[in-house]
Amino acid sequence: MVGIWPVSCAQVPEDQVGLRFLLGERKSEMQNFAATNNLEQVMEEFFSAWPEEWTSMKPKAANQLRVIYGGGVRPGTTQLSSLVNGGSTAIMHLHVAPEGLPEAATSSMSKSVVC
Repeated sequence: MVGIWPVSCAQVPEDQVGLRFLLGERKSEMQNFAATNNLEQVMEEFFSAWPEEWTSMKPKAANQLRVIYGGGVRPGTTQLSSLVNGGSTAIMHLHVAPEGLPEAATSSMSKSVVC
């Protein structure tokens, strides 16, 4: 059986982390980021290269994006290398928060996969 979101564990350079972002139903996007980036920087980069197919879900600003990983919403100050080893690929869920909502630090029931 084929999964909804196939995870490619293609070779990722050791100084980078491959992230497959999931948003909504059956929407996924794979990008590599520097392992030294924090999540705020990652969200800025991802927002700048927002997938054309996701136009209807695009927030007005990158600061509306929340990353859910390992069962919780991760703060923007979290460095990628503290979550995922360089050279690895991980699945992270994205949530678009309403405008003006401060960054949350609540937990979620999301699952994460690292390969």
